[in-house]
Amino acid sequence: MLKFLLLLHTAAAMVCLGSITHNLVMIVGYWRGKFRRTQLEKLYVKVSFIAFICTYLLGGIGLYPPFRYQVRHLYFDTSLRWATGLFEIKEHWGSLALVLFIVYYLLSRSIQPSPDNPLLKIYISLGILLSIIIWFSAIVRFLLVSYKSV
Repeated sequence: MLKFLLLLHTAAAMVCLGSITHNLVMIVGYWRGKFRRTQLEKLYVKVSFIAFICTYLLGGIGLYPPFRYQVRHLYFDTSLRWATGLFEIKEHWGSLALVLFIVYYLLSRSIQPSPDNPLLKIYISLGILLSIIIWFSAIVRFLLVSYKSV
């Protein structure tokens, strides 16, 4: 069952990574003054938000308890202390991303991207920050799973 949950967690993470990357490309266009396909950009935000929530829940509820003992306690804490630290950094940034994602999603539902919108810089900044956090989390996750998984 754990391997299946890990597979679902990975699939949701990949969907989140792909959609937030597409979103990043579009909001960089906003920064440059190109406001085409705003509905598609909002769809990317919605898909990445839902995928992030699924990833977060699958990881936190289904995978974290067995990981905490089977991998972290028995392997990382004894053999790869740096991996434990890196995992904790990833988790803290992921929790911060949850809060930021809620704000970003709500902004995407209410904001109309245009050059005269005062919230546009905040919206673009949140999108860039979330992209960085999600890419960092994905890279760390795949690195750590390459050493040991549940």
